[in-house]
Amino acid sequence: MTRDWNIPRVEEVVNTGPEWLFSLLEPLDEDTRMIVLMTLWRVWHVRNEITHEKKPPPTEASRRFLQGYINSLLCIKQHPKADMEKGKMVILGPQQRSAARAAPKEDRRWIPPGRASTKLNTDGSYVPATGAAGGGMILRDDLGQIIFTACRELRACDNALAAELEACKEGLDLALHRTDRPIVVKMDSLEAVAMCTAASIDRS
Repeated sequence: MTRDWNIPRVEEVVNTGPEWLFSLLEPLDEDTRMIVLMTLWRVWHVRNEITHEKKPPPTEASRRFLQGYINSLLCIKQHPKADMEKGKMVILGPQQRSAARAAPKEDRRWIPPGRASTKLNTDGSYVPATGAAGGGMILRDDLGQIIFTACRELRACDNALAAELEACKEGLDLALHRTDRPIVVKMDSLEAVAMCTAASIDRS
């Protein structure tokens, strides 16, 4: 979990007596306390599985479960009136939110890739009421010149995350035929980016 969140490492957890847990939680902010408690809850669940001679879930499975669960809780807290089905919200972790407060304005300008590279921006959209999905994509060079733009109906999606990933795949398929330069990919779905950049394979 320390790979995903800025929480105390195992080596920093010290048995100071009957109130060791309070000593651990006291200096942390509210969201970090929640993450630590959720991690301990999952550890206790795995411990019970072993105690009752059941096969414990793999560590990676527990990490993904907690990551999804905690992201959902933070999303509900930070965006109480947002459309959760669409899944477009940006979620800020405890350490990220303090940095965001210090920044006076969010810079939304398009940032060019490195020299002699290209940048592919993709976006997927899904309508739960109808099941309709679509994707948009644009490829630019390092000077901001448009190489191609496209939008497509996506017929194999059943949720917003699938639409984001399918739009990325469609965009890369087109980009690979339009340039031989390195391609930097930009998406606006935190969950999709996390899946694409994870060290392990998520076969779901």
